[in-house]
Amino acid sequence: WEEEHFGAERLSRLLISSRSGWDDTPLEFTRLHSGSGEEVPWREGAVANTATGDAVDLDAIDDVEEALDLFNALPIDERNQVALTQDEYDDLRSSDKGDVRDDLVAWSRWSPPYKLSAGAVNAANIGDDELGVPILSPGPRRYFQLKAEFDSQDLEAARAMGALAFTVSNPPLTERIISEVVPRQVELGEPVSFTYAVLPTKMRQGVDLGFDVFEIATPVRSEEVETIEVVHADGQVQTADFTGVDLTNLPVQDDSGLFAVESVTERHLRVRFPAITESDLAAGRAALVKIRFKCRVLRFGTTFTGTAWNSTTDDLGQRVIGGNAADLGAADDDLIPIGAADPNDLAVRVPLAGGRLMINVAAQPRIFSPNGDGINDETRIHCDLVRLVDAAPLTVRVFNLAGHRVRTLFAGEQGGGSFSAQWDGANAAGQQMPPGIYLFRVDLATDAKQEAVVGIVEMVY
Repeated sequence: WEEEHFGAERLSRLLISSRSGWDDTPLEFTRLHSGSGEEVPWREGAVANTATGDAVDLDAIDDVEEALDLFNALPIDERNQVALTQDEYDDLRSSDKGDVRDDLVAWSRWSPPYKLSAGAVNAANIGDDELGVPILSPGPRRYFQLKAEFDSQDLEAARAMGALAFTVSNPPLTERIISEVVPRQVELGEPVSFTYAVLPTKMRQGVDLGFDVFEIATPVRSEEVETIEVVHADGQVQTADFTGVDLTNLPVQDDSGLFAVESVTERHLRVRFPAITESDLAAGRAALVKIRFKCRVLRFGTTFTGTAWNSTTDDLGQRVIGGNAADLGAADDDLIPIGAADPNDLAVRVPLAGGRLMINVAAQPRIFSPNGDGINDETRIHCDLVRLVDAAPLTVRVFNLAGHRVRTLFAGEQGGGSFSAQWDGANAAGQQMPPGIYLFRVDLATDAKQEAVVGIVEMVY
């Protein structure tokens, strides 16, 4: 979107959020139950079918919570047939009316505000997808809402919004993709083998494109992609093993050419596999993809979001919904049925005990020789920044044993994740230092505390 600010930029904000839904109203209208007086979202005399096919009058169920569970479990079309409409709500007596609230069953919650620098988009480049931000609301869904909030802390400060552009993908890859990751409780900063399951709950023949590429958002660079397994709707299983494969030169394929690790960066891994073109969980013919990879987690509540793609098109990817995708063994503690949504199934927790903000601080390699032979010509001062909510000031410096500063390798703000600063053995003037033992010091300052770690690096010729 086009955004312009007036007056002091820090004194005004434009907050853009979105939500998506299955029906044409994001609101739920309620009335007071004639027996219990509790608020219920269905019309008087509404009849619903149970999972066993029995027709039940929702008002006749003694336990209102049980009736609400039955109502919310109905398919969207059936739910809307018995739901209280706005016209029916308006016709109720005031004493019979309940609250009007957000429908959090058929509609998602409002997304966090999207971040886009004011002035980055203008009328000339608004069609450039690379300048936009991915929509976080789940999809594909038929309905979509956008909210713009203008906030100002001064009469002379304001924001203005001009043109607004969307890029959409049609047809979708599949009706819905449920995904989960296990284990969901790990040790801070320790490499862990994760299994990521991808379940397309239903693919509509002749409508959905299917997918053959998947990308997982990771907190740090994955150390290894171990296996990729595809279970097709007809029960056929295809597997590729990339254990021990060097991930520095990508893409890399398996011997069949059907599987590939396409890219691994500090923030994602992307793999390709035989296309999933058929899946129907309700009919017992669900396809499933399982990706096993090794990675570290550096903060509590890290979410491994995922996106599916179709390599034959240039369309947008389709984001997954967290939920129970499969029975993944003892580490999978899901109590909900397979195919049910639960965003917590993509979140990984770490112990909250301890207050360290930097872990795994070390020179890699500790002994290096900057002699131009292409072998260990430089070292990297590495650290994992953990438990950071926002970016914080970080400095990395090198000292000689007399305590004199040789060079500042980095001074700036850095967010959570893996970080490294390179040293080629030269001082601030670019002069090569003599061989010997040097000290490095990493300092991190947050609003809550300051932390410093000192280590040794050795330079030889």
